[in-house]
Amino acid sequence: MRNLGSLLLLASTLTFAQAAQPAPQPPTEISADLGSCSAEFHVTDLAGHGLYNAKIHTLIRYGFWSKRKLELEVGTNAAGHARFVKLPDQIKKPMVFDIHYQDQKVTQSYDPGVDCHASYDVPLKVDGKNAK
Repeated sequence: MRNLGSLLLLASTLTFAQAAQPAPQPPTEISADLGSCSAEFHVTDLAGHGLYNAKIHTLIRYGFWSKRKLELEVGTNAAGHARFVKLPDQIKKPMVFDIHYQDQKVTQSYDPGVDCHASYDVPLKVDGKNAK
């Protein structure tokens, strides 16, 4: 009987521990409203920890002779995730995403004709004092 009580206590503790863990946060998302493609980013430090509020910026040129422009920028969530949705299905030149964190800037090229639903891991060397 004592073992049964211990097992019940253990089971309730494990259930509580599982319930106490926060649900994963969805990526920060911004929409271009120009198509059905997407690009998702996971910005991390070199140890693989997500970087909060890394800025990701792009300029989309579209329309006749690409005369129209749309600038989009989003910051990553606490896990380092951000997503651009409803990107154009076809573009004349690949888009370029600029990823900024602290004093670093990296670029990532994106072509929806090659991969309409792209996903990128972006590891950055960061200053440990300011990383979160």
